[in-house]
Amino acid sequence: MLKNHPAASRSFQMTAQERALLTNLVDYSSVQSLPEIWPIAAQRFKNVVALKDPHTKPEVVLTYGELYQQIQQFAAGLQALLGSVGVDIGSESTDIPPRVALIADNCPRWMIADQGIMTAGAANVVRGAQADRDELLYILAHSGSIALVVEDAKT
Repeated sequence: MLKNHPAASRSFQMTAQERALLTNLVDYSSVQSLPEIWPIAAQRFKNVVALKDPHTKPEVVLTYGELYQQIQQFAAGLQALLGSVGVDIGSESTDIPPRVALIADNCPRWMIADQGIMTAGAANVVRGAQADRDELLYILAHSGSIALVVEDAKT
């Protein structure tokens, strides 16, 4: 304990309100990967706003329930698309998951794609759309990505 620090002489005591708030915390101790958080959050906080982007027109506002649903839809679409060409990204038959490149800037669609790729069972190869063209080409050529998700046609 620090002897010269004013707060060091007092022990920290939680208030009854702080103790009550702790009992409402969500238990994520069983979660082993980031995508496993979304069904828990969607169930617990279904109607709470998870993402808000006031810079888009119209403004994007997604609750945890809506975000989880869109992540699931993206993951299912990616699995179906790659499955149609013989790639099973949901398989656990290999230690190294397939890689999917995601070239986009930070926005709600990026979040959905990022989490959808992981939910589908792939690993992300992420880079912002504003990166230098040669850097993006290098990443795509050397990442081992089996698919590419881009923000828009300009990317």
